[in-house]
Amino acid sequence: MGNLKMNQMPMQRLLLMITLVMVLPVGLAALPAALISDAQQAIASGATSAARSAASAIVDRAGLSAQDARALEDLAAVYAAAGLRDQAATLYNRAAGLLGDSPDEQQRASLVRIGEALQGLNLRTDASAILTRAIKITGKTSVDELNAQSLTTLGDLAFETDSLDQASEAYDQALEALGSGAAPARASLLVKMIKLRTHGVGRDSLRVLPQNLYDLEDSLDQDMAQASRWLDVAASLLLQLEAEVKSAQVEIILNKAQVILSGLDDLQLNAELANLQSLLASAMGNPSRALQVARNALVTLGSEASAGQRYRLIWQIARIQSEQGQTAQAIVNYERAISKLETIRGALLQGSTLVFRERVL
Repeated sequence: MGNLKMNQMPMQRLLLMITLVMVLPVGLAALPAALISDAQQAIASGATSAARSAASAIVDRAGLSAQDARALEDLAAVYAAAGLRDQAATLYNRAAGLLGDSPDEQQRASLVRIGEALQGLNLRTDASAILTRAIKITGKTSVDELNAQSLTTLGDLAFETDSLDQASEAYDQALEALGSGAAPARASLLVKMIKLRTHGVGRDSLRVLPQNLYDLEDSLDQDMAQASRWLDVAASLLLQLEAEVKSAQVEIILNKAQVILSGLDDLQLNAELANLQSLLASAMGNPSRALQVARNALVTLGSEASAGQRYRLIWQIARIQSEQGQTAQAIVNYERAISKLETIRGALLQGSTLVFRERVL
């Protein structure tokens, strides 16, 4: 028996997930509650070998049916939270295999959830196969939110592997599948499409897509989610500011985010806003303003700053100092930023906007 490394989720939250799974109705003939209980107890006690054996016993259980799929799916989430990726994937795939290809909405929703969970485990091939299966049930041309959700995730998977044309096609199909409703989902999808366009696919539409997002504004709650969308759009457009997008457009978008955030007590999003404002000021040839905004954001955040935020802000300060010929100060801050890399390694590997691609000094 070995100890589990609970590095993906705090122990308290993991135990809560186990408790929630234990109260699910698992009293089915094919899947005795004792098997679920054995798996949960092994995970809770940190018994890695026993947890793996319990998962194998459940997966190999004969006579499982579609009624058992949800219990397997929920248990897979517990394994994933405990860092037992292989067992989680096996449970997710077993659950998907139990589900039929009927147009039953609950079963289709389960396939979509499982596909997204497998994406989260970085198992792109499995995720793609299950999501494609979910789409085929009703056809990719159907106006249907589950189809749109599946197509969006397929687009994400393609984007992650630099299959940009495939990502673009999937996002376009997802937008059609949403129809004229579902404003929040449409807005979030437009944000993804804008980010994709900044990577070179359909770049001509970079001037059109933000306007499509503006047109949805009256249909959206002016809340934290919408502020985050505006910040994501600004971050994407800043990548192409020099040649493709006028700085005024980014400034308008950041102002929209600032208006929303002025009524919210969210230190983290305000720090993200400050970071982007600093980047914009730098791109517009105002290094003094850029430096002041970045420094003020660091001070305001204080101990509340995440490692990723500190990394971005300190790197931004170092970059400005380097451009201004303040080499000694820049080196100190580059070293400070680099010291944060290990703690945000996972986000970097997933293509996060935290990454600065540049040669320094």
